[in-house]
Amino acid sequence: MDKSVLQDHLAKLNKEQHEAATLGNESAVILAAAGSGKTSTLTTRIAYLITELNIKPQNILAVTLPIRRQKKCLPD
Repeated sequence: MDKSVLQDHLAKLNKEQHEAATLGNESAVILAAAGSGKTSTLTTRIAYLITELNIKPQNILAVTLPIRRQKKCLPD
């Protein structure tokens, strides 16, 4: 991805989304309500990891779960 395109995507995120998308080379869990921009944040994060941090795509695992499944997977 072209860095200017990535910057355009980052500019569309709010502060919290931007922080999550640019977290760096570490694991992240993004929990938020429906329609809050999780998918945009996740795809921008993947682009950021590849474009800015030179992480190989085959080394990235991204998983999305419906809210009821998240509740079963995460501790109270």
